[in-house]
Amino acid sequence: MATDLVAVMEQVPIEEVLVQIEFELPGSLGEEIKRARQEAQAAEQAQRNAAEKVRRVVTHLLGSGLSKQDAARILGVSPQRISQLVKSG
Repeated sequence: MATDLVAVMEQVPIEEVLVQIEFELPGSLGEEIKRARQEAQAAEQAQRNAAEKVRRVVTHLLGSGLSKQDAARILGVSPQRISQLVKSG
């Protein structure tokens, strides 16, 4: 219902509306929950950053003439993972 209301009030297609409901608890438990959410978001961002760095390293390793197998050994991943990283980059 909230999505419909926002779409009507803002005169935008319903597909463009995203409604997120967050519960906030008062006191120290609420603060603990807030910090946990912030840390989880920071961890997700760090994971995305690390993945991007690994993709760049793979590109450099392969660009320097190493094989996918050699790059996999250097990075401690499977050759299949190297192929996935190349495709996603």
